Amino acid sequence: MNDGLPGQYMARFIVEIVDPLSAQALALLRELLAANGRLAFVFPNRNGTGRVISENTLTKIIGAVGYKGRQPSHGFRGDGV
Repeated sequence: MNDGLPGQYMARFIVEIVDPLSAQALALLRELLAANGRLAFVFPNRNGTGRVISENTLTKIIGAVGYKGRQPSHGFRGDGV
């Protein structure tokens, strides 16, 4: 988000935000790593290496597991997931 600041000033305002994962999330990621540690993403695109799953596919998955309308797909892919 730019907030109207000129580009040369943006680097001065970058703040690193650390949001620790829950124990359950870490356990799930460790399980996924053990199952397929060669993948760069939690939600890889099956049609191309180095790409994440499409937003439409993720939306369909979210609906299929019962979270349609309760969990948006944005945020999953932006995390490198």
